[in-house]
Amino acid sequence: MAWREIEAGSKGPFERSYQLDDDWGADQMKIQFAAVLLLWMSAIMPAASAQENQAAPASDATPIDVDAVQIPWARPDIQVSHRDRLYVALLGSGGFCAIDPAANDILGCSPSGEGGAAPQSADPIEAHLTATRRGDLIATSTTDLPKVAITATATNKLIGNVLLATVPASLAFTRDGKELWVALPEENAVAVFETRTFAEVARVAVSAGPAAIVMSVDGRRAFVSTSDGQGLAAIDARRKVEISRAATAGGLVKRLALTPNGKFVWAFDEAGRIEVFATKPPFKVKRSFYAAGGVRSLTFVHVGNDPFAYISSTEEPTIGVFDADSFRKVGSVTLEAEAAGVYPSGDGTIVYASLPSARKLVRLDTGQVGVVSELALPEGPSALIYVPSIHKRRVAGAH
Repeated sequence: MAWREIEAGSKGPFERSYQLDDDWGADQMKIQFAAVLLLWMSAIMPAASAQENQAAPASDATPIDVDAVQIPWARPDIQVSHRDRLYVALLGSGGFCAIDPAANDILGCSPSGEGGAAPQSADPIEAHLTATRRGDLIATSTTDLPKVAITATATNKLIGNVLLATVPASLAFTRDGKELWVALPEENAVAVFETRTFAEVARVAVSAGPAAIVMSVDGRRAFVSTSDGQGLAAIDARRKVEISRAATAGGLVKRLALTPNGKFVWAFDEAGRIEVFATKPPFKVKRSFYAAGGVRSLTFVHVGNDPFAYISSTEEPTIGVFDADSFRKVGSVTLEAEAAGVYPSGDGTIVYASLPSARKLVRLDTGQVGVVSELALPEGPSALIYVPSIHKRRVAGAH
């Protein structure tokens, strides 16, 4: 089925004037002022040097995209259009549906493709869905099959399956879209595939097994939670080595969500514990708090200049709205059924929620904080991701 950054110029700040100045007294005052200035600078320079020596290495002084508004694109608002796509993973077939968010219509649904071994788990199936920052590729997987399906969004056609020995727990593309990282908890490793042939090019050892993966906004690090629920590993994305590990509390497996400005990673579990970690060394916890009713999924959205976290409950059919700066609950939306996934539109005006048991997708208006429409789906939906039209898409033939 066919689918869619003074230059001083020629005179610098220490430029000298060779004009004759008859005001000798004024010159003397200038000399005295300069001497006092030099003495003051000599007093503060050691302290400044000490601070500099204690600071993080220059290589860690990566810029934060303070203009980032919505996730995961780290860009300001992108107005909703008919060229945008909302991709929703399906639990039954392991495929997905492509939706025109402006019209709220299904354009078509695609199976995950053939290949791979038989299901390996009797636990409830969960789906994973991720996209490149450019939005040209999406990757899907489920917790019952040892494979990852790759689709080109230009044609919405399956271009191949990455066959694995064990079932993946999480997926993430690097910022430049050149690599796909796959968490393999049973192998205590993250496998790295390049995205032209999808050959495995590296493995990153993660003791206790990787559970969830998110990439930093600058693309230099990956953050990986561990399967024992007790660690958050920071990995150098270029060198493919773990550089730090912070302890997480609670003992339950943590899922991860990166704030749009890239400054923090929220690690959350089904019991509702949320820990907010800084994404720069030494990766300390800024805040810990509980979301009553547990956390099944979490996303961020900016409304004006205010950031909010939309959190779906594991115990009841509600989505809680939290101020992402104060961590205070400011609202709640009651749904027909529990939501498996939540995700914002490119401009943050809408948050989409997938309802597996009701086989529906609902749209929440972030201004009114309420459901404004729903869309029936052929199968139970799970993970979802919104791809704005501003991102160029390469065709399947490029792979």
